[in-house]
Amino acid sequence: MKKIKILVAEDTKEARDLIIEGLQSYVGKKFGDENYFEIDRAESFQKGWQKLAESEKLKSFYDVFFADIDFTEDNKGGERDSGYKLIEKAFEVCPVTKIYTYSGQFHAKDLWQKYEELQQNGLIIQGMDKSHGKGGEEAWLNENLDKIVEKLSEEEYLLSLWQNHQLVLDALGKDNFFNSISGIQKFHEIQSNLESIIVLLKSKKNINADVIVFRIILQLYHRSLELFVTRDKEENKIVEESSEVEETVFSFISDITDEDKRKFDSNKSFLRKIAAFSPTKFFRFGYILNRNRNGVVHRNFKPKLVHILFANLTLATYVNGKNGICSENFQGIPDLKKEKGFIDFQELIEYCK
Repeated sequence: MKKIKILVAEDTKEARDLIIEGLQSYVGKKFGDENYFEIDRAESFQKGWQKLAESEKLKSFYDVFFADIDFTEDNKGGERDSGYKLIEKAFEVCPVTKIYTYSGQFHAKDLWQKYEELQQNGLIIQGMDKSHGKGGEEAWLNENLDKIVEKLSEEEYLLSLWQNHQLVLDALGKDNFFNSISGIQKFHEIQSNLESIIVLLKSKKNINADVIVFRIILQLYHRSLELFVTRDKEENKIVEESSEVEETVFSFISDITDEDKRKFDSNKSFLRKIAAFSPTKFFRFGYILNRNRNGVVHRNFKPKLVHILFANLTLATYVNGKNGICSENFQGIPDLKKEKGFIDFQELIEYCK
């Protein structure tokens, strides 16, 4: 796994040193390398805000953020609940950053309601209490850090997936159609779909229903791609354009579909829409995404993570071409090669290079 980038925002030196030294000691013993964590520190609310703003500007996002809540001791404008403002800023900068509070105050009556709200909305993963547990500081830190490292390992792919979402939205923001009256509604639907996908993936372990979550996500990616390629084209125009390239596009899938199925089955076919948009090898990947989605809707197809990553890359490739596609954190996922659909995924990875 890549080096983990961490921000610790805490205005009390003793508490700040405790968690930083604890982090360094933990990785020294766990991985034999005290520099395995790349740790930034912020001793005030203002410094914390600046660090987060810099990470957004540089697109160098934090994997983990430890946030104090009460910054009244920093003497630089910090308020009792200003840590919550930092948490909201961190989530805005990168919603896949793992955010933890590190405070003895979050149980206080005037702070608890906001803490619960942020946790329920998926911003805060866990509140770590400075009062620690019975096992002492080191045992308490190690127990929590074990959970953090495990979660980071399981969800490392989320950063690349989210960055591809940002590529898509940035590209749509520059597209004249999606800034038009008819395009704005479609843009917001795509944006909402992509936000929902992140929420579902972040919470799927708590839901404990991977198949259901993945089925919903495939539908959201499929719908987003359909909105992108159709724009405001009339059906008769799509039929006309797709008919002209029918033989060409089906040649791209001759190795993965039966000969009698190499045709458009209706005028409203999703395949017509992607063919009319781009009669190139893009069609092959859109076809596979559509096949997987149809398996979810019409058959008892049980999608795996590899199908989700494939759908993510397909949408990003249709919108952006090969420019800036992120797949760095997709490659090292345990057991991904064993999942049915990995060959399609690997072909798309190679195509994007």
